[in-house]
Amino acid sequence: MKHLILLALCLWGCDPSTEEPTADADVSDTSPSDCSGDNQCPLGLICDNGECVEGCREDRGCGPVRICEIPDNAPYGECVVGCREERGCVIFGEICVDGQCVEGCRTNRNCIVPLQNHCNIEPEAPFGQCVACLEDSHCLFQICHEQACVSGCRNDYICRLTGGRRRICEQLEDEPHPTCVAGCREDSNCPEWTDEICADVPGHQFPQCVLPCEDNSDCRPPSQICQDGICIVPVAQ
Repeated sequence: MKHLILLALCLWGCDPSTEEPTADADVSDTSPSDCSGDNQCPLGLICDNGECVEGCREDRGCGPVRICEIPDNAPYGECVVGCREERGCVIFGEICVDGQCVEGCRTNRNCIVPLQNHCNIEPEAPFGQCVACLEDSHCLFQICHEQACVSGCRNDYICRLTGGRRRICEQLEDEPHPTCVAGCREDSNCPEWTDEICADVPGHQFPQCVLPCEDNSDCRPPSQICQDGICIVPVAQ
């Protein structure tokens, strides 16, 4: 039966050498329609007279970061780059401003960005920018400087929290921010179970926790010596 149909079509208007219908052949009755509804067409296309054509009827038919612009009295519109509200922007750290997705934030919820999850809005600014921190508490064992977490300290507490009781916070000459260094300020800074005291030690910029002594037998480890009432590491001659 299939061969009889092809033969009949060829007798009406096709190239007999290929036995295929020519463009003049009317075979619409035997070809299914491209679509019967918009949901059968890819994003950015709609179903019009049984065919998927470029166009849109609503924003959700356009895909991410695109909206449907429909001229007055037109049956459908076209997809253009843009947004109507915050959820129209799919990249974290972007918001909808004047119909376009731009880098910025209005709340911390816009800043689900690794290491930049706080929204910094300057006075009188319409929106802000996502930054790493606004205060020290936003940083883990660091300090907040110009909205960035950097190495440093504000007080002795953070130094002892991260490095033990024999640490203090000091501004060194070659460091841009105060930093944690080995040292103490008073005897209570030294661990109680060691019997150490806080004293000036030759060769150290800041006082250190050391054992008090009367002679070398009071020092440990044995490589230390007793000098001026404290145990120190002997200086190589």
